[in-house]
Amino acid sequence: MIKRAAMVVTLAAAMIGGAALSVTSASANGGESTGWVEHPSSTINCLRRPQNTVCIKFDDGYVLVAVGDAITGWDTFTGHGATIQIARGVGSDYYHKLGTNWVMKVGH
Repeated sequence: MIKRAAMVVTLAAAMIGGAALSVTSASANGGESTGWVEHPSSTINCLRRPQNTVCIKFDDGYVLVAVGDAITGWDTFTGHGATIQIARGVGSDYYHKLGTNWVMKVGH
């Protein structure tokens, strides 16, 4: 299990063509945490995405648009009936349960 002192979920995947999704709540340790949120895959044309954004394309075709980050690597874990793919970013890690619309952003 990955432990972080502070987890922050701020998903900007819907900022293009819809309202931005931003969900946070205080955790017991003073950081912000939401855990998993259900969010539809982005339909943006990634070749024409807004400045300062990155399209994160997961193995199942799910696309998440992140603001102000860069992806530096990938990990995949399988357990408890789910496969989780993680896009490792400079500022945050982006988790996606493959085959679903469930995502989580964990700030560093």
